[in-house]
Amino acid sequence: MQRNHNSFKEVVGILGLGYVGLTLSTVMSDIGIDVIGIDKDEKLIFDLKKCKPHFHEKGLKQMLVSLSQKESPPSYQVGIKNSLADIYIITVGTPIQRPSLEPNLDYVSSATKEVAKVLKKNDMVILRSTVPVGTTRNIVLPILEEVNNLKAGKDFDLAFCPERTVEGKALKELRELPQIIGGLNSRSAERAQALFQKITSTTIILDSIESSEMLKIMDNTYRDITFAYANQIALVCKANNLNMVQIVNAANQGYNRNNIPLPSPGVGGACLSKDPYILAYVCKKTGVDSSLITQGRAINEYMPIHTSNLVIKKLRELKIKTNNSKIMILGFAFKGIPETSDMRDSPSIDLVKELQNKSVEILGHDPLVKDEEIENLGVKLTSISDGFAIADAIIIMINHPIYSDFDINNLTKGRKTPLVLMDSWNLYQDGELSSNDKIIHLHI
Repeated sequence: MQRNHNSFKEVVGILGLGYVGLTLSTVMSDIGIDVIGIDKDEKLIFDLKKCKPHFHEKGLKQMLVSLSQKESPPSYQVGIKNSLADIYIITVGTPIQRPSLEPNLDYVSSATKEVAKVLKKNDMVILRSTVPVGTTRNIVLPILEEVNNLKAGKDFDLAFCPERTVEGKALKELRELPQIIGGLNSRSAERAQALFQKITSTTIILDSIESSEMLKIMDNTYRDITFAYANQIALVCKANNLNMVQIVNAANQGYNRNNIPLPSPGVGGACLSKDPYILAYVCKKTGVDSSLITQGRAINEYMPIHTSNLVIKKLRELKIKTNNSKIMILGFAFKGIPETSDMRDSPSIDLVKELQNKSVEILGHDPLVKDEEIENLGVKLTSISDGFAIADAIIIMINHPIYSDFDINNLTKGRKTPLVLMDSWNLYQDGELSSNDKIIHLHI
């Protein structure tokens, strides 16, 4: 007999407490949903029980502390031990394998098998991980059905509801962004909608699970290709000695059909560096050309190399030998706004490897990334003031607010030699630094 899901309080189990799972579990708990956070990492669970998140997200630590003091706080545990929930949301990673550039779905399969062991009649399973089109129906569904001989769409509900938040604003965006829903059938879609309507005011039901899977990878690939276009134009402008920033600002001003981004020293992060390859994989599987997608990714992955080349070229013009030079990198997270400590697929990692190949001594600073993560790259942690005093070049790799408000004249006051400043995010106008004969101001 079917339970009326509006007449009792459902328990939600969230598998995978990374950026997606932990922020979702926190927001759900905050609005009164009974949440159990599940992960295989024992230290992560231990820390969460002490209200210590393993990454920086604005407002997250404060919310964890506040929730721990409530009558029904979220609980955290290592693995699924029993049939503990009515709804299971899978939020595990789907990393890209190299050199094949195909997605690794092992974590999705493993998490699904864990759920299948405890799945009972009338439960619901929601996949939230970013996956190739067809994964929910062709991989997740068969695993769920095979263990307890339950039938999807009849004995339990199944949906794909993608995560769409930006790191640094996830807690806010989970409550504001429309939630996309793709259900195996109308009942599954409506049940998923009922859950997410408790969080956000807008839910959009698509006609299939596959449409929902496609929307997610389409979203991030669109952004990656847009940034690749800007970076391609930057390369052309540099080759022709043109001011890209001036040109883009003029092209966008008062012309609403344009929203051309400014260039960057690379496009990283766990989503934009991965999802285009997942879409390219889908194209390959269905016989559709994916060259636009892969070329866009190639351009964005080239930008840290381009950044390195510009700086090394300028140092050589100054007769500074590469193997005797000190270069400081400002920013190791994959982005600066909104703030994050996430270093996954950061362009700074590629820049470090490129500079190490040239035997450069690398200094580094980041306001949020853990010291040991930077040091593990072979980088020497250095204060901003010391970097400006001793480095031959400084490369601003992220647009974190603290890097846009330097008193550069004061920071370079004691220098006797020029300092190459690669202003990769155009945080300083040429006019601001034109009177400082110690600074050689470069742009992408």
